[in-house]
Amino acid sequence: MNMNEHKPHYAQSATCSTPAPSASARRTGIAPGLIFRASGNSGKAARAGVVALFAGVMGLAGTAATAQAYPVRPIQVVVPYQAGSNTDVIMRQLAPKMSELLGQQVLVDNRAGAGGIIGTDAVAKSPPDGYRIIFGTSQQMGAAPFLYRSIPYDPVKDFAPIARVGGSNFVLAVGSSTPIKSVTELVAYIKTHAGKVNYASNGVGGTPHFAAVRFLAMAGLEATHVPYNSPATALTNVISGEITFMFYPYPAMRGQVEGGLLRVLATTGPKRASNLAQVPTVSESGYPGYVAQSWIALYAPANTPKPVVEKLNNAMVRALTDPELARRLTDSGLTINTSSPEELAQFTRAEVESYRKMVSQSGIKPE
Repeated sequence: MNMNEHKPHYAQSATCSTPAPSASARRTGIAPGLIFRASGNSGKAARAGVVALFAGVMGLAGTAATAQAYPVRPIQVVVPYQAGSNTDVIMRQLAPKMSELLGQQVLVDNRAGAGGIIGTDAVAKSPPDGYRIIFGTSQQMGAAPFLYRSIPYDPVKDFAPIARVGGSNFVLAVGSSTPIKSVTELVAYIKTHAGKVNYASNGVGGTPHFAAVRFLAMAGLEATHVPYNSPATALTNVISGEITFMFYPYPAMRGQVEGGLLRVLATTGPKRASNLAQVPTVSESGYPGYVAQSWIALYAPANTPKPVVEKLNNAMVRALTDPELARRLTDSGLTINTSSPEELAQFTRAEVESYRKMVSQSGIKPE
């Protein structure tokens, strides 16, 4: 076999050589650069390649330098619900501590609508620089892809996971003006007022909605679902008696409960909540195995530089482990669960699959 047949052939119109050091180079010790001698179209291509390579290297260097300097201006955390919602209450407690740790102001931006989809999509389409991130929940990061025929983002592909924050159980509440004082009495009331009982949620397919759907299914009951864009309005209508009952996180209704306007019948965790130890769980109240919980986590747009993600993760984890802040968050009903970005990525994928099955089993049709 003629080995020359397999030798690579190179274009002869462009050559690269290293010249002998000039006198000035010898005096200064500066190494000579590469000199490209080219002609014709191949020369243009060679020069274009060098320019592209140089631009790429400088771009990477610029990105690294920007990530190292991050943050140099305020950071916007989008809460995809209205002010006063449970998610909003928690993020506003975290913001001052994160501002202190990052050396820049952390601002909360409420962008409500479409069950959290509007605010979430705004972040997905933001520049991946760490200056606009999302305080995401199980509703838009887990359930949404299966509740709508089409949503404008993918919770796995379009986001860079930063850190888990924690989870919240719900409470089952009624207005204090009603005669209902227990889960057993609520069930009896629904049975005797068939076709006239309704319940509120913060949107179709939200975790509070699923909490009610599961409760009614286990009890063999039916009630009319009334979704609200504003949780505050929903709670007001529960207080007035216009709405019979609602599952919702305790922090968002704590003031109304302590003020005597709402009555808590049960909590939805696997065991009693430490801040409501006197209140039984739904499971204890005659429905063994009943559990309903939501979760919250921090995400940036996909392709956000890893050093930026790590700085945000560090700030969130340190904020959540601050003793005083952790105590306040726990007292308000949050079960703190921190994580690395990699752990959150794995958790998100698992939750998306879990909601796929849950929505299918619930019979909810995509809108």
